[in-house]
Amino acid sequence: MHTVNNLLFCVALWIPSLLAGVEVELVDGSTINGEVSEVTENGCKLTNAMGIFILKREALTAESQENAGFVPRTVPISPASEIDVLKAEIHSLRATIESLKKENGQLRKQLATKPQDPTVAAKKGEGKTVSDNGTLPPAEQESTGFWLAKSGKRHNTKCRYYQTGQGHSCGAEDGVACKICGG
Repeated sequence: MHTVNNLLFCVALWIPSLLAGVEVELVDGSTINGEVSEVTENGCKLTNAMGIFILKREALTAESQENAGFVPRTVPISPASEIDVLKAEIHSLRATIESLKKENGQLRKQLATKPQDPTVAAKKGEGKTVSDNGTLPPAEQESTGFWLAKSGKRHNTKCRYYQTGQGHSCGAEDGVACKICGG
């Protein structure tokens, strides 16, 4: 009875595998029948009554790889003319980089040796031109309503010292308030 059960079990496993989708031959000469459930670049999964088999692509013959649905591996080869064009472009880009490095070095040297112009106002980095008496020309003065004289006194628009002498526009809290106008 035991032998009959083993025989029936073997036949039960053998018949579904014959009815399955593909026969996969391995490079060692053995074959497996089953249904290919998944194909990746490096291998595939084959399912039959025995279970799930994960087979590496290298273990399959070329014909079995085709039957299992593998895409043939091809390495794109560039024509020699395309390679030459790319090499010439690389050479051109390297030359451009070198010329830009030289130009950048020259500009840095010029910037380091450039004398500062004394007529440029250093007030808040605005870079406005100051007249000989130390005030801004009327067109460039910011109208804040307050004037800070060189002495540090703040004057408002109603004061007789507003925008006279050396000084610049300022805020309501800058400097010391003028005792005449209250700054």
